Amino acid sequence: MMNNYGPGRNYASVHIELPDTMSVEEADRLTRHIHDKIFEATGVRLMGVSVYSYNTKDQGAIPIRKAIYKIVMAHPYALQVHGFYVDRAKKEMRFDVVVRFGNDLQAILKELHEEVQAAYPDYHILIDPDMDISAIGQGRHA
Repeated sequence: MMNNYGPGRNYASVHIELPDTMSVEEADRLTRHIHDKIFEATGVRLMGVSVYSYNTKDQGAIPIRKAIYKIVMAHPYALQVHGFYVDRAKKEMRFDVVVRFGNDLQAILKELHEEVQAAYPDYHILIDPDMDISAIGQGRHA
């Protein structure tokens, strides 16, 4: 997400996925490096770096992630899944879905939650929507 407040006043935020083995110290060092590199390359100041973890320690998470991606990406309104993490011991999973601009987010969240819950009935599921704002003002509406 980027905002422009006049000449030379561009501010942005980004999302990154990091392995669940990365320490807070390592994540801090990386996000500061990202801030510096983005500013050096573009003059854009990052106001925030959102961090998502992804499973690396639990090989059993891989087939679940693949199944969730298949369920979500079967829909024409879904552009991307990111930030997927599953805790099989606690029976919890969370992920974000980028949705094509012009769609009803509440209806989409309800539909996706029902489908994922049917596939994984014992899990608590958190789905966060991200709107495809790149289509705004460009005539690329769903």
